[in-house]
Amino acid sequence: MESVKMGGLLLAAVAAMLASPVAAQEAATSTDVTKIIPDPATVVMPKLDFTETDADRADYDKYFYFHRADTGFEEALADLRECDEMAQGLQSGLQYQQVPYPYAGTMAGAAGGLLGSLIAEAVVGSANKRSLRRTNMRRCMGYKGYARYGLQKVLWQEFHFEEGFSSEEESKRQAMLAQQAKVASGTKPVTGGAGNMIARCLMIGAAALLLPSMSAAAAEKPAKKEKKEKWATKAITDKPQPVTLDPTKAYILVRSPGQIAPVLMRLPSDEAAAAHEADRAEAFARAHLSWRKRVASIELEAKVGGNDPSKRRKPTEPTLENFGYPSYEQKHTMYLGPQNRFSKVDGSVYLQEAPPGAYIFYAVGATCACLGTVSFDAPAGKVVALDLLPVNNPDGTTPFQLGGATFADARLPAESVLPAALKPAGPRGNWFGITVDRVMPVAGVFTYVRGKQVAEVEAAAVAAPDTPAGDPAAGQP
Repeated sequence: MESVKMGGLLLAAVAAMLASPVAAQEAATSTDVTKIIPDPATVVMPKLDFTETDADRADYDKYFYFHRADTGFEEALADLRECDEMAQGLQSGLQYQQVPYPYAGTMAGAAGGLLGSLIAEAVVGSANKRSLRRTNMRRCMGYKGYARYGLQKVLWQEFHFEEGFSSEEESKRQAMLAQQAKVASGTKPVTGGAGNMIARCLMIGAAALLLPSMSAAAAEKPAKKEKKEKWATKAITDKPQPVTLDPTKAYILVRSPGQIAPVLMRLPSDEAAAAHEADRAEAFARAHLSWRKRVASIELEAKVGGNDPSKRRKPTEPTLENFGYPSYEQKHTMYLGPQNRFSKVDGSVYLQEAPPGAYIFYAVGATCACLGTVSFDAPAGKVVALDLLPVNNPDGTTPFQLGGATFADARLPAESVLPAALKPAGPRGNWFGITVDRVMPVAGVFTYVRGKQVAEVEAAAVAAPDTPAGDPAAGQP
């Protein structure tokens, strides 16, 4: 019985809500108050003076009135009535709620979906409608050139109304609109000491503020460069025929006891570094231009909505310090293995065709040699060979032991295969956010002193007390 009673009440509520627009329309057509232009002398001027507080300022997006200079009462009333009409009959944004299977498509499902929508409407729909009304009034009056001024809530309520589900009685509504028109066409509100004027929401004025920055931004737009050659490398796989070396390409060979996934990176020449910095500067200019456009758009939207642009949250301004742009090495990364081996004899051999230049060893899998690595040159028309041996230290770290490799294979011209001449290359950024480690010292090339790479000739001159605890030869810091 209780469920039947509840269902009856809900259906009655549905019928009442569905019928309310008809009733409202009939009430509106039965009176001519919307056409009456009252004598402004008979309209009571509401109280606008008050002592402003922080709480008042926080509510100015809700409680405000309009004013425009050189505007008559009748014109202001017509503007307010037009905007008020535009702000009526709003949807809350909540739609019919679809019910799940097996009720979809049934009468019970339809009723349940409608009731669900109405319940949701009762919870948040009224507040949404009030918010939408305020927004529409701000925009409509702002487009007409009216400035918006904040007002204390208790004063605002004397000659304004808020609508959720129900509409204000028409005669009372028109009386309040007439008071608003008297304020809007009266003496310009005193600002300054009170400090309660909110930014004018003139579309033309806001656009005027936006256009100079947009024009300047467009003028500063960097010219498009010619399309550059893409960075590309190619794995040479295990095939029986001899390898024909391209004289304009370098070939890097990595040998290891098992299948691995080494990562190498190309180092920039002076010319390439300068070009990369130019590319970075151009990318920064584009990012900053995009940021300025976004900020201008946010400020325009705030002004059109009658809000203070300075209170709107804006994206962080890009600077040369915080601008995220990949390093040259990141943009010239070479991934080898663990598949596509050139040879499987006595372990795994990987052979990669790449542009000539200087390269660094960066990582194997998810561990980088960011704390200290090595570089080597890869000349055009040559195969540069490396041995890569993972080493397990007693403390659990796994630094990498690298060395120039002597390698022979009938498919490669013997005179073109060279062992890599390794050089200390120092630490590198952990650009991929992976585990950090370092390569082992290379005999005759460098060792570590207090975690820094030092050439072996220099290391011999370092006094014993300055050497780190642990065994540098074992790769421990």
